[in-house]
Amino acid sequence: MKCLLEMIINITGNFADVHSPFQLEQIAPRKIDSKGRSMNGLKKFVMMALIFLVPQTVNATPPSGKLVGEIYIQELYTYTCKLEINIDYTPGGAIFSIKPDSIDFMCKLLTFLNMPYPMTYTWDTGPINLWFDYVYIDTITISDCFGRLDAYWSGDTLFIDGLLLSTNAAGPCSIMGYLEPAPFP
Repeated sequence: MKCLLEMIINITGNFADVHSPFQLEQIAPRKIDSKGRSMNGLKKFVMMALIFLVPQTVNATPPSGKLVGEIYIQELYTYTCKLEINIDYTPGGAIFSIKPDSIDFMCKLLTFLNMPYPMTYTWDTGPINLWFDYVYIDTITISDCFGRLDAYWSGDTLFIDGLLLSTNAAGPCSIMGYLEPAPFP
């Protein structure tokens, strides 16, 4: 444990010249509480809690900015499209757009309407669950897609896997895929 403590101290820049546990004891002597017990146990507990909790708090931030990736949209036809989502919490929504260089040329005929889409999210532990509300896709058939789109954010990838309702009795529209933060130009 002293090696771990030394490593953390060296990384943070405090006591940078400490190279052995003996030197650590000289610079930071043990604290004794009123009952004669060493406080090093508490220090170790706090340090371990910080080490294991920090990665979880990093993932607790919902996505923002530009995300790009590939999705599959299935209604009467199946489309394989490159999608770009711009998420901005200031106006409170997400703008979806099909990229013109999509794999399937039919993707150019799909249009996302009524944007920006309001978003809600929850997080307990692990990935963040997201919902895009009032999503509406104008398709080339008589059956458009609308509703609430489910997704989750793993910390570096947005996974979309949801069903939207159909404007007629053709059945639901399935949307699956993943998006990642866009590289900087």
